[in-house]
Amino acid sequence: MKHHLNAIIPGAVLVAVGLFLLIVNPFSDGMFADTIHWSLFIIIPGALLMAVGLLIRDGARAVTTLGAVVLMTGLVLAYQSWAGHFQSWAYAWILVGPVATGLAWLAAGIAHDDARSRHEARPLILFGLLAFVAAAAFFELVVGISGHGLVSKLSWSVVISLCLILAGGAMIVGRLRSSPSAPSKDRDDR
Repeated sequence: MKHHLNAIIPGAVLVAVGLFLLIVNPFSDGMFADTIHWSLFIIIPGALLMAVGLLIRDGARAVTTLGAVVLMTGLVLAYQSWAGHFQSWAYAWILVGPVATGLAWLAAGIAHDDARSRHEARPLILFGLLAFVAAAAFFELVVGISGHGLVSKLSWSVVISLCLILAGGAMIVGRLRSSPSAPSKDRDDR
């Protein structure tokens, strides 16, 4: 396994250098030239920590997780800076938490042939991605955090009324499901 990692390190370095030059191309006004370069101060340390975690044996999962969380934070901030979509932080933290942790555990599990890490990573990644999509849909489509949702088109009184109706309906359904369907003994005695 160690020989396998040593074989891919030169390729990984070339990819990292290529991405770095693409992002901070000083000779042109590329897509990311003015808006994203500062995020490299977060992305690069995160990537280095993750690489160290993949190369060491003791504490590999912890170091890889720390690196993945820092790296994902940098990537989210780079996107937000490039797109000017800072409102997305309301739900993008989900990518930094469970998704980055799951990806780190998966990477460490693959690098160190650890079936337990690979097995534990999958639910984290799946939960994180589903939660991210659900939260993004809620904040963007319902709340309208970027200015285009249902709430921006409806008055708050309508939204509050709908929430009360949903909450009351949920309470009624919950009460009906928990009540016994068979008549009680007290009713049979009468």
